Amino acid sequence: MDSQIRLLWAAAAVLAVWGTPARGISGGHSTAIEKFPYLVAIEIANTGGSCVGTIVTEQWVLTSAHCVSQAKDKLEAISVRSEATTRHAGGKLHSVAAVEKHPKLNNTGPFPTYDAALLRLKDKIDTSGAAAARATLAKAGDDDPDWQHKLLVAGWGAVSEDYDGNEYPEVLMAARLPAVPRHLCELVQTKSRFLPSMLCAGVYGKDWCENDGGAPLVREDTRAVVGIASWHAFGQCSSPGSAGVAGYPAVYTKVGDKEIRKWIADKTWV
Repeated sequence: MDSQIRLLWAAAAVLAVWGTPARGISGGHSTAIEKFPYLVAIEIANTGGSCVGTIVTEQWVLTSAHCVSQAKDKLEAISVRSEATTRHAGGKLHSVAAVEKHPKLNNTGPFPTYDAALLRLKDKIDTSGAAAARATLAKAGDDDPDWQHKLLVAGWGAVSEDYDGNEYPEVLMAARLPAVPRHLCELVQTKSRFLPSMLCAGVYGKDWCENDGGAPLVREDTRAVVGIASWHAFGQCSSPGSAGVAGYPAVYTKVGDKEIRKWIADKTWV
C-alpha cells in the first residue's frame, strides 16, 4: 500500500508542474507580491526565524501558532512586513500589539494540533494599493479540496531541507500543488496524528519549507485560503534534498474547520 501511495504522489507531481522550477519555496518560481497581496512576512528577532502570514483585515494577520511561539511571548520580538516582494527589505514594517493563539492549540510534540494564531497589529495595513489586500477565507464547513483542485502556496523560505544561507531566495516564491484527498492523508500520516482539523497537499519536490511556516494554502479557482502551513512528517519538507519523505505531503491547519473558523470570526469579525 505504501508503494502505491508513493506512485500516486509521483504521478501527481507530473501534473503539478508550473513553469520552470527556480530557487525558492521548494519546487517554486519567483513571483511578485502583487500576485499574492494577502501575504506578509513575519520576522522573529534574535532567533533567525521567520514565517508567513495572511492579511485577514487591515489590523489582523493569520499565521501558525508554532511560528510565533519562537518569540516566547515577547511581542516586541515580532514584526510584520507587508507590501514587499523582497525578503527582509522594502514594504512597510508593523509592530504587534497582541497574539491570540487558538485555545485548543497543542504544540508540545512534533505534530501540533489547532496550529493557528492571530496577530493584532499596532497600526493598520494599507490595503488601498496593489501590494496589500484582505484575503478571502474558506467558510466554516467547506468541503476539503480534492484531486481536481489546484492549490497555491508562497513564501520566502528555504529551497530545500538541506539549505544553507545561500539557499534562501531574495524574492517571493510560489508553487502550484495538487490537493490530496483526506482518505489518502489518513493512510500516509495515520489517523492518530492527521485530524479533522487538518488538510494535506503537495508532492515530492513541491512544498513549503523552512521559514515558510504559517503560509496560506489557497485554492487557485476561488482564491480562498483553505489551510495554514503547519508540519511535515519527520520534520522535513518534501524537496530533492530531503531523502526519505517523498511519500508524505505537507500538513496544514484547516481554515474551514468549524472551531477554527468560528475562532477567527469571533476575533476579527470576518
